[in-house]
Formats: sequence, C-alpha cells, structure tokens
Amino acid sequence: MQTNLTRKFKSALFGDDKIAFRLSEHDKLFLSDLAKVELIAKSDADAFHYSHQKTKSSSSLRRLENLGLLRSYKLHTPGGVEVVYTFANDRIARIAGGRMPVIGAKRTDYHELVTSKLYFQLSRPVDFRTMSGFKKDDRAFIDKHRLISPDALYTNEAGERVFVEADSGQYTKFQINHKIASWQSLGIKQVWGQPKSSFSRVPNARDVNTFLF
Repeated sequence: MQTNLTRKFKSALFGDDKIAFRLSEHDKLFLSDLAKVELIAKSDADAFHYSHQKTKSSSSLRRLENLGLLRSYKLHTPGGVEVVYTFANDRIARIAGGRMPVIGAKRTDYHELVTSKLYFQLSRPVDFRTMSGFKKDDRAFIDKHRLISPDALYTNEAGERVFVEADSGQYTKFQINHKIASWQSLGIKQVWGQPKSSFSRVPNARDVNTFLF
C-alpha cells in the first residue's frame, strides 16, 4: 500500500500511477532526516540509515538519485572529500516537508554539513530545526532578547531550548567568545561543531558542548 508521501513523490516525478514506485522504511527515514537538515553526508547515511546493508547506503541512494528524488556531489572538507546529498529540487524538498540548503558567502556547503553532522551526533533530536525552519516563538525569543541567531536549535530532555552553532573553521576567537557570552547571559545551553583544524577553538565553558569533525 502506498503512503500519501509516496504517491506525492510518484506524481511529481512521473505523473503516471502505473509506474512501479516504492520507498523502504530506511529510505523514508533518510528523507525525513534530510527534510530536517537539508544536506546529509554519505558517511552519515551509511551509519544511521543503511548500516544493515552490505553496500551501506550506496545502492539505495543511487536508486533515489536515479528516480529524481536526490542529487549528490563531492564536497571538499578540511578532513578530505565527502559525498553529500540534498533533495533534487525545491519541489521535491517541499513535498518531503523540507527545503533546499541556502548556500552563499556566509553559509557554505561545509557549514551546512557541520550543522547536519551535529544533528546526528546529538542522536537526531525530534524537534531539531535549522534557521530556515525556526518557529514563530523561536524568532520571538531571539528578537526579544536581541540575540545572535544560532544555526539550529532543539529542545533537550529537560525541556530546555538548546542553541546549535556550526563553525566551518573560519570564526575568530572574538566571534566565538561573543556568541558564547551572549547566549550564556540568558543561561542558554549550547552545542558547537567545528573542524579539528579550526582557526580558533571553542573554549571549555559552562553549558557549552563541542564536537570536532
């Protein structure tokens, strides 16, 4: 039996109900996570979605790409080359409940990848949302306190709002400390991610948890 999501994808891709089309539960989970973080590395798909398969994610993601649901490309990172996946286009992203990543001078592909990797390191919080998906009350809270907006946020087990920040390795010591102090002033817990070769490291600080990639 086809799910409503499967039917929508099928209609968008083929416009023909007679064409065979099926998504596995692992495919659906991958697409659900992609809708939250907008970009996923093949290495994370291998570990978190298709670890049960002999070829890991390779054959499944190639199939989804050939169907027209995904696109992939190689991304040069401080740690080497990563193959990353996004939705194929805006229409497919919207059907899945997500968005295409907005890449520009201030938000590079690698910056978005660090944010995505933090999501998986944090055990995939249910309400994890990137800046483009912030709720009305998220923005109201940030605006009310005149805070620098984080790259993402989620609610921890204690019911606290946690700010998530990705540093692609270019932040200065001042920029890092300024953000940390701004958020600490309101007692906001923080999670940071940055490459091991960063220009400046996130310091050990109260309510600050850092992941290095």
